[in-house]
Amino acid sequence: MSSTGHIDSIHPTFSLRDAKQLALKRGLALVDLSSDNTCPIALSLGLIDVHCHVSELGRDWEGYHTASRAAAAGGTTTLFGMPLNSIPATTTVDALRQEVDAARRVQLMADVGLWGGAVPSNVDSPEGVEKLNNLLDGGAFGLKAFLAPLPPDAGYETVSPAQLKIAATICGKRGKPAMFAGLGAG
Repeated sequence: MSSTGHIDSIHPTFSLRDAKQLALKRGLALVDLSSDNTCPIALSLGLIDVHCHVSELGRDWEGYHTASRAAAAGGTTTLFGMPLNSIPATTTVDALRQEVDAARRVQLMADVGLWGGAVPSNVDSPEGVEKLNNLLDGGAFGLKAFLAPLPPDAGYETVSPAQLKIAATICGKRGKPAMFAGLGAG
């Protein structure tokens, strides 16, 4: 891949030795995640996964080290954590800071970004909307909301279509993405 993003060569058979030579020639670092150097290597653009369920805080699930290592092994260089998975859910600046601090405490093998959560408490009033703006100012990549019902222990509330419109409008004005899980077809 050239510096302008164009494919400049294709290598149908590529060994770890070839990868190391190419990386050295281009001044790049090569991270070998295999333990025995027998893993086939594919050089490609880094993939981005915008919907990762990582829970470093509060739940006994996969944390950032394991998630980022698995992502990197599969060619993903950037992952974005969903706001629901941590306790507390990433719906406030304080919760976002806790999540960032948790990710900083572990060895990351990929870049990490975080979605903020749009919930009734941060779209129902001018004060709530200010909290939502603060969440975006605090570093949230964008906003995720649920229209579909959630289990009672989710730690995250669903929004109405009108509340989703408020959150999406805020994102649109700021050039930030909005993501939502809607109601099924029936």
